[in-house]
Amino acid sequence: MKYKKLTCFILIVLCFLFVPILGGCSNNMQTKTTVFPENSIGNLTIFAQNNVKDSLPMLFNLGHSFLTFENTSGVPQKIASYTVLPNETICLGTWSISSHFGVWFNLEYNYHSIFNRYEGRISVTKGITEQDLEIITEFIYLNDTWSPIKNCSYFAVNLWNEIAEDEEKLDTYWIYSPSKVIKNLKQFKNYEVNKPMQSNKVFGYFSNSTYVSFTMQGDYEYV
Repeated sequence: MKYKKLTCFILIVLCFLFVPILGGCSNNMQTKTTVFPENSIGNLTIFAQNNVKDSLPMLFNLGHSFLTFENTSGVPQKIASYTVLPNETICLGTWSISSHFGVWFNLEYNYHSIFNRYEGRISVTKGITEQDLEIITEFIYLNDTWSPIKNCSYFAVNLWNEIAEDEEKLDTYWIYSPSKVIKNLKQFKNYEVNKPMQSNKVFGYFSNSTYVSFTMQGDYEYV
């Protein structure tokens, strides 16, 4: 009899221990939100997509993560060496392209508008200040590279975290992937699906301070 009572007591204690843990897992979903400071000069959006339909023939594709910056101020703003005009939006992300393993501007917009890439993309947007833009610029200069470890998701997440408030920060990993980023973005109450994309049809990268630009035709892919 004593043994049965002890067993029941242990089971009750275990129930109390595990209920908060299980409850905590469910409460982590859609509990975050982003901040838009009164002195914002633009919006930063982080995107992630893992649609296998975007894979190229004979190439393994885990998806893509990237960012956009929208200049909502009334004056031009500079992000790295790129001048963003008022009401203009640019894309930025890292790519493993033979001519430049690193940060490319506006390439994602071209893939989206011409080849309908990134269907089902998940995104979160926050406001940024002039000081944030300086931090972003420094991050780009120090991380203008691409490798299997420092890939597109690594770049997007860590750039975002550089200027994010504590409640806006994204998880970091040993190995980054768009699927992990998507899971994290869906914890935000204000995450969006297929947020409209805008950018410039001229895409390229910076070699020192010189912009090396390209255009993409509907029947031709640069990559």
